Amino acid sequence: MKLDILAIGVHPDDVELSAAGTILKHIALGKSVGVLDLTKGELGTRGSAELRTQEATNAISDRHPDHGRSAKLAVDACFYSGLIKIETILDGISQSAWRPKAVYHYIQDNFIEPDFVIDITAFMDKKTEAIMAYSSQFFNPLSVEPETPISSKNFTRNIKAKASIFGRAINCDYAEGFKVNRYIGVENLFDLK
Repeated sequence: MKLDILAIGVHPDDVELSAAGTILKHIALGKSVGVLDLTKGELGTRGSAELRTQEATNAISDRHPDHGRSAKLAVDACFYSGLIKIETILDGISQSAWRPKAVYHYIQDNFIEPDFVIDITAFMDKKTEAIMAYSSQFFNPLSVEPETPISSKNFTRNIKAKASIFGRAINCDYAEGFKVNRYIGVENLFDLK
């Protein structure tokens, strides 16, 4: 299946926390989107691999060292996939060299100044629903599991606050921020927000 967007996260919930609004917006625009979680969250402090997989089914430079490593892994994979002298075979069929047009890095935990932001105002409530599908990871006053940075009482409020700050830069209620490794080409100066 060919995708327009492949969103990659190291843990189940990473993509939803950082880019769910952008994904939902592009799905509404008719784009095909896939989410690739590199792990099942099996080493996470809270929940289990089985529970995180179930939660993922219900949803769509960083504090956690795995996040930066997975971003580099994705960038490296994109580079190598375009080398014509590397032969890859899938199900016995040789694949042609191909490289994505662009790689964008979503901003997750630390506050990093984005290179661009996307208005997600119309999708903020759905983004929150997608995040809350990972209920094992967030605040629950009855939980007996260890507390983590994302299980604090105010964490989900902080996600909305960050989206609000990013939105302010383009005069909308909520936005998600992204970093780039290379310049983004713009067709003209008038279709900007």
